[in-house]
Amino acid sequence: MAARRRCYSAQTADNCKWRYPAGMTGRTPQAPADADARAVLELLRNSWMLALRADGKSEKTLKTYRESADQLIGFLASPPPLPEETADLVDSGRPVTGPGDITAVHLRAFMSHVLSLYKPATANNRYRGLQQWFRWMASEDEIQYSPFAKLSPPTVPEEPVPVVPIEHIRAVLATCKARTFVNLRDEAIIRLFCDTGLRVSEMAGLAKEADGDQRVPHIDQEQQMAWVLGKGRRFRGVPFGPRTGLFVDRYIRERRKHPLAWRPELWLGEKMRGPLSDSGIRQMVDRRADLAGVPHVHPHQYRHTWAHQYRKSGGDRGDLKRLGGWKSDQMVDRYGASAADERAQHDYRKRSFGDQI
Repeated sequence: MAARRRCYSAQTADNCKWRYPAGMTGRTPQAPADADARAVLELLRNSWMLALRADGKSEKTLKTYRESADQLIGFLASPPPLPEETADLVDSGRPVTGPGDITAVHLRAFMSHVLSLYKPATANNRYRGLQQWFRWMASEDEIQYSPFAKLSPPTVPEEPVPVVPIEHIRAVLATCKARTFVNLRDEAIIRLFCDTGLRVSEMAGLAKEADGDQRVPHIDQEQQMAWVLGKGRRFRGVPFGPRTGLFVDRYIRERRKHPLAWRPELWLGEKMRGPLSDSGIRQMVDRRADLAGVPHVHPHQYRHTWAHQYRKSGGDRGDLKRLGGWKSDQMVDRYGASAADERAQHDYRKRSFGDQI
């Protein structure tokens, strides 16, 4: 009896799954990768990680790419139950004794499996990571060519990130009124997020001063600039306004009394807890939203909100691209996309043709 298939749809965001009649399950193909093949793939994965580190890839990118490689290696070593047709195709190929035996059939089976477990965006990330891994193996002559040349990435339905209403931002800031060290720090961070659109990693990487090296990510109070090291290790400066500068200054003056004030990192934890990490800043943003009684906010929403407000005020698209540290126009358009209609309506009201006749 054949399996019935429910196909993935970009419109409904349903994953591609296989449904079988009662008592029927998918068939597990013979494990195509032996122990020696797994050892070779793990060795190549480790070498790839070294190459990525040498290229200056971020820890987040390394983690994502490694997860992609690990999942494929595990899939090849212990294949899960697959639809009958897919299992037959995998079994009909030659056993995997090394990376050169991995074909587009194996990769399609793997991607179908990933889509049955995760959202399309996650599957797309796995695809992109593996694509880079096989490209690297081809460049290192470990394989003759990449089987990804015959594949296409999973379609990811667009899910615009909502911007944060200004009333919610004001409610969050209202939780920081008492002039304690933590309140001054948290208000300075949130205001900088809203006024500069920094990524959370860029915010966490700020130092209190340049200390003689102007290429160190830091806050320049005199010029009212945040100098950051963004994706691809691109150094850029983002200005902020006088009001934001006022709150940053209040925090820096209070910071001088901290037991760890000698540390170079700008954002310090309470008492002797050391500097705030990316995770610490995310937890702070979560906590402040809870205190304010507003819906969950994550730091990247402030970046989207910053981009939306900049475009809404008439800011130039090219300038926004440079300030945000983006390389492509497509990325610029993604930010604040959830409020694009609002911007269009706001802009039209300023130049309504009906008001001219």
